[in-house]
Formats: sequence, structure tokens, C-alpha cells
Amino acid sequence: MSQGITTDGEYFYTSGSIAALDLVGMAKWTADGFEKVIYTHNAIPQEIKDKYNSDHIGGISYYNGKIYAAVENKAEDYPLVITYDARTLHIVDIFELPNDNLPDGIPWCCVDGENGYLYCSQFNEVNEILAFDLDAMEFSHVIPLSEQVVRIQGGEVYDGILYLSSDIADSNDDKIMTVDVKTGLVKELCTRSLPSMAGNEAEGITVFPME
Repeated sequence: MSQGITTDGEYFYTSGSIAALDLVGMAKWTADGFEKVIYTHNAIPQEIKDKYNSDHIGGISYYNGKIYAAVENKAEDYPLVITYDARTLHIVDIFELPNDNLPDGIPWCCVDGENGYLYCSQFNEVNEILAFDLDAMEFSHVIPLSEQVVRIQGGEVYDGILYLSSDIADSNDDKIMTVDVKTGLVKELCTRSLPSMAGNEAEGITVFPME
């Protein structure tokens, strides 16, 4: 059920959903050896499903002991950010985001701890990144992009740069884009090709610093 991925440098955290089986999973793995530490297939409790019809966790991001998860429902009209305790994967807080600028759900979110923001965007034909104040989880501003990016499924901030996973529909070549969060300048970092996986779908992204 892999969809989102993030890391704290010691562990990896993954998320994903199988809608047909009503499973929404989240897991914690060791960075060294990728051994499973914790796993839950009920990361969205029934009371949240009942209230918001939420059925999907997309991109996730780690910051300061918590996992920030982008959570959607089928109608894509109740975008949520749910935080989880990284030690236990238990829910800490639930935040309702305005869907004015998220017409097709919230496929990803990520934390810019240095500047105190959470970033997210709509899924397709993305012309701006939305920034929310991290403490209050209230809308702050938009970052207009220098060019449109498409089908964004994951993001992570590292050293002042936002990295985005762009899924190119019906293609084996998917792109990783970068965004300067101060100027909105978009650049193509690289294309990854998986020719053996016809129509593969690019999902989340994280940054694991190494020497």
C-alpha cells in the first residue's frame, strides 16, 4: 500500500490505501535494513471516516516528532491534514483545510520547519503552492509557480528547496521537480525511467541526507 514516504534520518515512514479493501495503512521502518517496526491498516479511524468520508492517505512528511499526512475523501471535498506521533503512529491532531484552492483533493503535504510552513497543492495543473502556518494550521499565502507542474503526488523540503514528485500519465518517465519556496522558480531536477513497469504511477518522495 505504498503511497507516501518520509524520514527522520533514523526511520522511514510510509503510507497508502487500498480502497477496495477499506484499508488505510501507515508503517514505520528502520532506515538501516528497512525492517518493519510498527504497522497499522487502520490509520484513519472509523469516526473520521464517518465524519468526513475519508478513505485515502497520500503524501506524508516528518517534522519534530510528528508525521503530517494528507488525507482525502472520494468526493475530494474534505481535505484534511492529520498528524501522527512518530513513535506510535497514533493520531495527534486533525486539521480541516479550506478546499477553495484544493478542488481535486490534497494529494500531498510537507513541512518546511525552517520557515514554519506546511505546503500542499491540488493534484493536477498546479500553478501555485499553498502555504499554511505550521503552528495554527491556518492559510498563510500562495507561492505562484514560474511554470505549471502536473500530477503532483509527493513533496519534501530540504535546504530551502521544495522537491516534487510529478507523475506523468501513461508514461514510464516521471519527473522530479524543484521549487524555490521564496521565488516560485520551477526547475526539472531529473527524470526517472522504469521501462519494465508500463504505466507506472509515481508516488511520494523524501530526502535522506547522506555524506
